[in-house]
Amino acid sequence: MTIDLKSWLQDQGLSARQLAKELDVPRTTVGDWVYKGAIPSPERQALLEAFMAEHCIHHWVIETAAGHESQGACQKCGERRVFENSFDSKLWFGAPGAVFPRQPRN
Repeated sequence: MTIDLKSWLQDQGLSARQLAKELDVPRTTVGDWVYKGAIPSPERQALLEAFMAEHCIHHWVIETAAGHESQGACQKCGERRVFENSFDSKLWFGAPGAVFPRQPRN
């Protein structure tokens, strides 16, 4: 997935200068990534992806449910994750000692 780094930084409230400092990469290099669309080296790409995954305010897009689990991907950083489509109702309604208050009748 191709990420618009400039938009991602804006969403996170970060500047290119802050990103350069966090990654310990020259500001001009990060500026080239952000403003000129330069492609980072494989080593720096891995560093950038790890930083983005750790700091992203995710916006998950989850595929349509077809079974117990569905794949999801963050629209902002591209991270992928598996989501459960259901839960064990016994955990909620049949747990020993579970007390559910009565609702008043009108």
